Amino acid sequence: MVLAEGAELTDDLKKTVAREIRERCSPRHVPNEMIEIKTIPRTLSGKVLEVPVKRILTGTPVEKAASRTPWPTRRASTSSSSTQEP
Repeated sequence: MVLAEGAELTDDLKKTVAREIRERCSPRHVPNEMIEIKTIPRTLSGKVLEVPVKRILTGTPVEKAASRTPWPTRRASTSSSSTQEP
């Protein structure tokens, strides 16, 4: 969760957020865990960058999660049975 400046993520706040989600949406939308973050990575047009968010949640350091460095590409396998000569 991105909190307002000076706010703390207390147990009371977590309970309040869970109750609001349960009442406004449904119980299935209440998250199992709530963590505080400074900011959510977004595109230039303001859309949430979902893949970096998932990477951050799985432990990737923030500075690497939204990196624009391309991922290594897979090399095509040359041992395919469909490309063997007769």
